[in-house]
Amino acid sequence: MPRCGQRAGRPVRRHWIARDALRQVWRAEDEAPGAWRGSAMAGTLFGAIGGSDWRATRTWVYGESGRDLGAAATGRRPGRTGRRGAMKRLARLCAALFAIALPAWLAGCAGTVTTPTTTTTTTTTEGGLPIETGYASRAQDSRVQFVILHYTAGSLATSLMVLTEREVSAHYLVSDEDPPRIYRLVPEGRRAWHSGASGWKGHRLLNAGSIGIEIVHPGYVTAPDGQRIDPPFPDAQIDAVIELVRDIVARHGIRAEHVLGHGEVSPSYKEDPGPAFPWPRLAERGLVPPLPDPARVAARRALYESALPDLAWFQRKLAEHGYPIDGEAVLDRPQQRALLGRVLTNFQMRYRPARFDGLPDAESAAILWVLTTPEPRP
Repeated sequence: MPRCGQRAGRPVRRHWIARDALRQVWRAEDEAPGAWRGSAMAGTLFGAIGGSDWRATRTWVYGESGRDLGAAATGRRPGRTGRRGAMKRLARLCAALFAIALPAWLAGCAGTVTTPTTTTTTTTTEGGLPIETGYASRAQDSRVQFVILHYTAGSLATSLMVLTEREVSAHYLVSDEDPPRIYRLVPEGRRAWHSGASGWKGHRLLNAGSIGIEIVHPGYVTAPDGQRIDPPFPDAQIDAVIELVRDIVARHGIRAEHVLGHGEVSPSYKEDPGPAFPWPRLAERGLVPPLPDPARVAARRALYESALPDLAWFQRKLAEHGYPIDGEAVLDRPQQRALLGRVLTNFQMRYRPARFDGLPDAESAAILWVLTTPEPRP
């Protein structure tokens, strides 16, 4: 294995690491004479090799002479002993480079290390203010943390009118045509007004950190006998929604548990995309968490059939799962009990859509327990 500064199959005297490091020093010195020669970093690099002749060092780093690092530092052509000295100087140079770079790696957000560069990237803000973009911080991520799914409860024409002319909007609208079209109504870098008073796991007012997707759908209708009917979503439309969500979460690094329905983040007054929305299809693609393990649900349900948890238990568990409800709120007030019923209804629409009456039961309790109780690792 070649030593530090030695390429495999090449003589040691090439010293390419030292040459490249000092070349940066001399390029900076050429652009601003005296600026680098007196700097602490240049002094560390040059002192590490015992150099005293800047002109000889410049000749060596630009490849104008066959002399090695020892000759560049001292101005003499080395013999065998001189080569040993050159290697010692090279070792000191490598240590100096490491000592300079290590604080930058360890400092993180606690400090910065400025290094010279001979190229800059200059552009302007949208307002025309000159800015430099040659550096980028590692400590960043996307502002978008959630994807919120809605249905429009109206036709395509009505949906477009409402979402473009009223005080409500969404980033995307997926039509119910065949094939469906995806309309972008608000750029992802801007805030759309789609989720209103909302929250999830302590996050509040999710408009600022989410992308809203409206799906053209009529919503539910009431049959003459009073029965509620929730029409299914067309398969092609759901395919388009899945591809859109997949694209968004991949670009923004959004976690599967942050792909939610409007009714989940605003349960006090919303319930879309409703019980007909096929969440299992998104789970199959890994866009939302897997469905609760049916075997664990069945085992727990048997326990709760004989002893159903009280309302306070349901409230705590729903809050633990993420719903915006105070898990410790007193339930003797009618408003709080009504809110709990709305939250439980939205929970059932997603995880038990066959029945979503908002009433506590053993199956809902079992599903909620499985969702909030990770399976022990073997």
